[in-house]
Amino acid sequence: MEHVTLDQWMDRTGATCAGVASRLGLSPSYVSRLRAGLRRPKIETMLDIERMTAGAVPVSAWVAQRRYPTVNDATATEAAE
Repeated sequence: MEHVTLDQWMDRTGATCAGVASRLGLSPSYVSRLRAGLRRPKIETMLDIERMTAGAVPVSAWVAQRRYPTVNDATATEAAE
């Protein structure tokens, strides 16, 4: 089974933020932020998303997803210079 992000899964299945929110008991605006990678859900929500997507969006998809550099990234860059 191919693992994808929530955004990719929603695109592929035609799911809407309102529909996903309703199934998970969340607000559509929060789902929109999750989809855009602007928020990382609690572990319970990650598990709910994994179950809702039949494993297509696993918990590991959230752990591996990083949009912004961390403090360690900045330190590594400075050390390399």
